[in-house]
Amino acid sequence: MDTSGSILYKTHMNYFSDLRFFRFNHLHEHEEVVSRVFETYALNYAHRGTIRMRIDEREEFMLEAPVAYWTWSGPHFFYTSVPPDPWEHYFASFYGDRTREWTGRGLFPTGTGRSFAYITNPDAFRAGFESLLESLARSPVQNPEAVHLLEGLLLQVHTQPKREVVHHPRRREIQALMDRIDERPELRTDFAGQARDMGMTPAHLRRLFRLFAGCSPVAYVNRARMHRAALALRTTDTSIKEIAADTGFDDIYYFTKLFSRQHGLPPARYRRAFQQTGD
Repeated sequence: MDTSGSILYKTHMNYFSDLRFFRFNHLHEHEEVVSRVFETYALNYAHRGTIRMRIDEREEFMLEAPVAYWTWSGPHFFYTSVPPDPWEHYFASFYGDRTREWTGRGLFPTGTGRSFAYITNPDAFRAGFESLLESLARSPVQNPEAVHLLEGLLLQVHTQPKREVVHHPRRREIQALMDRIDERPELRTDFAGQARDMGMTPAHLRRLFRLFAGCSPVAYVNRARMHRAALALRTTDTSIKEIAADTGFDDIYYFTKLFSRQHGLPPARYRRAFQQTGD
């Protein structure tokens, strides 16, 4: 009997078995003061906001989102938000022999060097972190897929291209529109009316939106709604029907379909997975 497939599978599992996950979550508004010595390693990502940070007795510094930063066992870390705004915080903490390999080759640098990196493609990085959290929600603690996703995020930090600034006279207007959608994604956005108010055609607005956001206006709205719904499922006991309505969906079946497509789990299973793992 040919057992090469099972041998390959066992080898694959063994390759990823030397790292275990401890805690993980996405906090849409985080403003607590963190002051502690960690026992594990962690990759953190601030998608929005500004953070004051200090490691041991070194000089305090500021981090402006979007920025990834990492913590590790040993030093005393202090960080908090800069009032009045909290920061949007993603994190995954872990431990195991694999961390020695990552630190040894500089993939997860520790010590006196730089412990953060500004992210040049924040939407892609956030999507990667969302995939990591969703994988961990399905299978916490020891998860080969999650190890692969985490390593991919670390590689993205160190291999990302320099930010290409798109200079365009309409950039601020489009960014303001994106900010309004992020703040109140449940509201219906009349893009034809927005285009008219900006003195352009709907087709031109769609082209500019894709240029700056990387997706169509409708896709951006749905993505913002799904992020808000996921946060409510993780942090509240609000019913799924109410969450659907609060994020702009009258049809709960359509809401469930979109949520499952983006997050890999239907809303009820997604909530149970995060309630079982905690933060």
